[in-house]
Amino acid sequence: MKTLKIQTTTAILVSLFFLVGCAAEKKYYHVISHKPRVSTMGFSIEPPPGKGWYERLKNNSLIYLKKTDANKYSLQTKVTEINLARSMQMKNDFVKHVQKNMVKTLLDTRHKNAKLNFFTEDKPSTLCVKYTYQYEDHGYKNLRRNEFVIVKNNGRVCMHPDVPRNGIEISYLEKTLSSSKHRSYIDEGEKFLDSLSFRPVTN
Repeated sequence: MKTLKIQTTTAILVSLFFLVGCAAEKKYYHVISHKPRVSTMGFSIEPPPGKGWYERLKNNSLIYLKKTDANKYSLQTKVTEINLARSMQMKNDFVKHVQKNMVKTLLDTRHKNAKLNFFTEDKPSTLCVKYTYQYEDHGYKNLRRNEFVIVKNNGRVCMHPDVPRNGIEISYLEKTLSSSKHRSYIDEGEKFLDSLSFRPVTN
């Protein structure tokens, strides 16, 4: 996310394991400040609360990764800027737009027992859609027989109340090995979603 500044100074390399689903050896920055990250597109977010968080910019997204036993559990949060060709004024049109663009990417043949829900919200903007998507991922290799990964992908897509072409998608992705009793940090993901707020646009 080019317009969001990372307010940290210590660069490290974090090894990302199979549950995260990313290539290893990506450069992340240890989160040492929980001050809001502000975008010129008119919104701000706060890093997830708690210890062991790392952040990196990738194109127009800001990604946070929590340090865990990633062979059993992972939690990643993400915020992505959206700029539409035309403004979304009507809530029904906006909901249809979100559904059309998300369902194709979320539903996959390796996902079993999937549950996908959409909810309209009036805050932090009058144009907000919250989604919850839970499923079992049976497509990972090198797992024991009958093991799979339990995935929870929750987020919001909101347009700026004053500039409806400017939008933001904020989400978290939790993955847990089915045979693991690893502690869940999903509350930190929910607090990350709730940190979204809108500001005057400066671009």
